[in-house]
Amino acid sequence: MGMNLIVPDAEKSEDPVWCHYEGNVYAAIRPLSNKKSLEIIEEHTRRKTVWKKGRKFVDEEIDHKAVENDTRDWIVADWKGVCRVEGDDEIEVNCEREVKLRVLDFDHEFRSWCIERSTDFAGLQEQAKKNKKNGLPKQ
Repeated sequence: MGMNLIVPDAEKSEDPVWCHYEGNVYAAIRPLSNKKSLEIIEEHTRRKTVWKKGRKFVDEEIDHKAVENDTRDWIVADWKGVCRVEGDDEIEVNCEREVKLRVLDFDHEFRSWCIERSTDFAGLQEQAKKNKKNGLPKQ
């Protein structure tokens, strides 16, 4: 028996899928396709024409930090159960871009988990099926 490949549904291939991280933490993860990666890179690439020794060249400059930030922002569409600590209280935080980038920059394990999920298309499709059968995490 050979290996099966997943052919994504074009309309649903970018839909986020709720995945359980640990404890009460869930994240809605979007699949990161090569196409989406290239779109993000293209968006942050500046090209300029330069002349060297009488020859015309196109020089490209990529803003790698912007690519990294937009990729992280794309991957994590939403979350539940992510909290900040204030004294003895844990206060759930919204999944806004700046907060999301700080959390993903600070928590390396969570960031790695999100990236792994986003590149495992078959795993996300399986999780989507489970979610449909069992229901999404409580909103």
